[in-house]
Amino acid sequence: MRDQTRRRINRYWAAFFPEIPADWSSVVVSHTSVLEGYHGLYAILRDGRAYVSSPPEMAATVRTWGVDAATVTDPAWWRHRVPEGTVLGPSVHAFLDTADTVPRSQRARRADAGEVVHALKGRVTAEEWVESGFDSDDVHKTWLVRDNDAEPVAAAGLTLFDGDPVDVGVIVAADARGRGHGKHAAAAAVHDAIDLHGIVRWRSLDANQPSRQLAKSFSFQDDCRQLAIRL
Repeated sequence: MRDQTRRRINRYWAAFFPEIPADWSSVVVSHTSVLEGYHGLYAILRDGRAYVSSPPEMAATVRTWGVDAATVTDPAWWRHRVPEGTVLGPSVHAFLDTADTVPRSQRARRADAGEVVHALKGRVTAEEWVESGFDSDDVHKTWLVRDNDAEPVAAAGLTLFDGDPVDVGVIVAADARGRGHGKHAAAAAVHDAIDLHGIVRWRSLDANQPSRQLAKSFSFQDDCRQLAIRL
């Protein structure tokens, strides 16, 4: 990964966790403007360091819990301490800044978000739909893949990361998985993001091994594990 890409990613996280001394192994801060108004906790494990962003009224209490690299993205640990919260994740954030290892797809075609919703929302679980990012009002570009019978089977979309539409999400109909359809959809989105903006982010639940393996096949590099606790 290019140095300029790493600097951009570091600047992005610095907006959440500013001015953290290099010798701190863990830190709890009050929400910065990026998370202002978010009613929950936001935790990441990055470069072996634990970071937690908390609502201001909770920050002092959270600091007494002694969060560390072993616990910061452990759902059970958070459920014990915040039993009234809903734990989301952990997920993995990975990045890519060159598409040399990503084959261009001839099967993915641009589509509007409404077409994707109509074609695929009823063919996946609610949790899978949310993970794909298609539940967001922030989907800027979408691609649809059809099988040999012209049936829509997979889609990819791009939402915003750091101000640009480079955050890729992929969804594949439950009855069409294991046939490479998701790879075609994802490849179209990855090339668009890198061609226009020089970077693409891939987020997937740690437990979603098909998504994790697809990202690895494209040479995405893991950056951090992330978990949120919605209050």
